[in-house]
Amino acid sequence: MNMKKILLIIGFVQFLTIISFGQKEVVNEINSFEEFMSENGVIIKFIENPLPDIKTTYGYAICNVRKLEKKGTIEYYLTITKNTTYNTRMHAYISYNDLKEMKKAFDVLKIEKAKYDTLQPNYMEEKYLTTDGVILGFYINSKGKSLWYMRLERYGKENKIYIKETTELDKLFKGSIEMIEEWQKHTN
Repeated sequence: MNMKKILLIIGFVQFLTIISFGQKEVVNEINSFEEFMSENGVIIKFIENPLPDIKTTYGYAICNVRKLEKKGTIEYYLTITKNTTYNTRMHAYISYNDLKEMKKAFDVLKIEKAKYDTLQPNYMEEKYLTTDGVILGFYINSKGKSLWYMRLERYGKENKIYIKETTELDKLFKGSIEMIEEWQKHTN
């Protein structure tokens, strides 16, 4: 082989190496609700009951409990929906198991927040992440102002809701868990 062909082959191999390492793997992140609802060729029963809306800093969020049934399997979800500026919606789907864990974490976070309210840090944030990517947390800014928030979806510009009063979250967790447990009594 002549030198031009060897250099051309080496350059091509280097180019392929650079391109292959530069590619990011595309991950299709779907939550458990979407996974349950996405099976083709089966009948899925969908029942929804409303909960009181929760007041947020910039309006309100719509809350519902959903019961899904497919091939003898039943799943329960708390859904939280926020209308955005551009007439689109952001949704959180919190499975019953995640909901119970989130309620426990919320109770711990309330205690933690009370400790930091008196310290007046420059900035402080503490949060809980569900398996489906919903985040519940609070932050305290340099002026000592604290605010609770919930990230509904992993991506998006307006994917958070901000809640001033913990009573709103207390009512939401209590009401949704009670509704699901009532449905479970009649299912079993």
